[in-house]
Amino acid sequence: MRNKLARPRQTSGFTLVELLVVISILASLIGIMMPALNGVRESMWATRSLARVSELATGVEAYRREYNYYPGQKDWATTATWSNGSLKLAEALFDPDGNGTFEAKFAPLNEGDLLTINGGGIWDRFHEDYPAAVCYYPAKPGENTLAQFDVGHNTNHTKAIAGFDDYIRDTRFDGSGTTPRPYNAGKFLLIAPGKDRVYCTADDNRNFGN
Repeated sequence: MRNKLARPRQTSGFTLVELLVVISILASLIGIMMPALNGVRESMWATRSLARVSELATGVEAYRREYNYYPGQKDWATTATWSNGSLKLAEALFDPDGNGTFEAKFAPLNEGDLLTINGGGIWDRFHEDYPAAVCYYPAKPGENTLAQFDVGHNTNHTKAIAGFDDYIRDTRFDGSGTTPRPYNAGKFLLIAPGKDRVYCTADDNRNFGN
């Protein structure tokens, strides 16, 4: 009786070549999708940051209606020693009585806001891994020039800013023969950095000049 040769068992599945082809296709799709996903994420971050600046601006105006001056404006001469304007703003909006109990007095109190007395401030929450302060600058009463806003009010966040005066200058008045004026003269400035995480650059979210 003659033995029959056993046929090799056929297995189903991917060959190495097929697997490499699938991997290369997936890598190509990921490469195509990532820029779009990053764009959507950056747009969401920017929208949240701009919304926060708008909330705070509304809160500052509500504070003025109740106290007849903007936060820090009444004693502007002593605010020259500020290095954290965002903290001063947080104290005014969320603890105007100074009792150490923070509440949504004049603006929504977002989860994650850092409001400690010894540091912190109001954060834009633009990036969960690296929140950056929304800097606040009150105008000096009676001052009509660019000097009504002091860059030193937020130096612990912004460090040194070259060209701050040019950044806040209201160019609509340039060439009119008048003394250069800032945006929001007599009021206040709010500045949150954009995706570059640098203050006073073109992608900032702010309450002026937009």
